[in-house]
Amino acid sequence: MHTFQKFHSLAHPGVKSTVKQIASRFIWLNIRKDITQWAKSCIHCQQNKINRHTRAQIATYKEVDDRLSVIHIDIIGPFPTSEGKKYCLTCIDRFTCWIEVIPLANVTAETVARKFYDHWISRFGMPYRVITDQGSQFRSELFKNIGVICGLKVCTTTAYHPQCNGKIERIHRTLKAAIRARNSIKWTQTLSTVLLGLRSALRADTNYTIAQMVYGQPIRLPGEFFEKP
Repeated sequence: MHTFQKFHSLAHPGVKSTVKQIASRFIWLNIRKDITQWAKSCIHCQQNKINRHTRAQIATYKEVDDRLSVIHIDIIGPFPTSEGKKYCLTCIDRFTCWIEVIPLANVTAETVARKFYDHWISRFGMPYRVITDQGSQFRSELFKNIGVICGLKVCTTTAYHPQCNGKIERIHRTLKAAIRARNSIKWTQTLSTVLLGLRSALRADTNYTIAQMVYGQPIRLPGEFFEKP
């Protein structure tokens, strides 16, 4: 149970992802049965996750061949103010689903553009394409100018067809549920742990973690600290 809590509490992933994550690192009698039961009994998951039964038309995207070449970005919030921040800029790579989440005090064009440059472009280089919504902060001349300077092609989705930016919306739901499940008013202090959990959780569609898709191997987690390097 202690091992389960160490891993599951990072970002409170689903049952299948939790089972794969722990079973790939540890072994004991009835491990899958135990993990499944514990994950289904998690109070924080029950309180903060929404079971969705409706089906929508599957969105279609042009095929992406390279990592970090097509990036989805958006703004989520407002959240309860934590350390002066109440919004987040999210940046998600379409190919690997690598996610960066940057807390924001405001969502002005200058702030959003500067944070995107500082936290994504400076780390991963220039993407070929950016997909975003039509919020005023993204349509601003400042953001367009930065796009021109960096050689970016900015693609907008319409307000009437948000499903074409559906990948980021699904990850937003997972992110928000994970933040709520941490049950902390100071969400800015737990955000790094949530991101660690999301990046290390096995994805059902690829059977790999997000970190593996970017780095080529799993990342070590705090629950493994007692193993030899």
